[in-house]
Amino acid sequence: MRFIRFVLWTSLMVGFGIFLSRYKVLGKTPVDHAQRMWNQQATQDRVHRVEQKAHDAIEDAKVHLGSAKAPREHHSADERAAVNQLIAQRGAKK
Repeated sequence: MRFIRFVLWTSLMVGFGIFLSRYKVLGKTPVDHAQRMWNQQATQDRVHRVEQKAHDAIEDAKVHLGSAKAPREHHSADERAAVNQLIAQRGAKK
């Protein structure tokens, strides 16, 4: 019984393989359709990875170029005088 089942399943799978490689659906075999979809997906993944790397590089460049400039600090005369007074007091304590 096991041998008959084995032969039956093997012949069915061989027949299915022949169907996939020979029968045309929309002008192409199912294997051709699968290969085209596989290659198309692989190409899209590569393009997405390149786009992501380019985006990351642009963001890194923006961060590095933006941090090169020192921030401008605008303090009033009163604030500068208060800071100078604190520095003078600290220097006098030593």
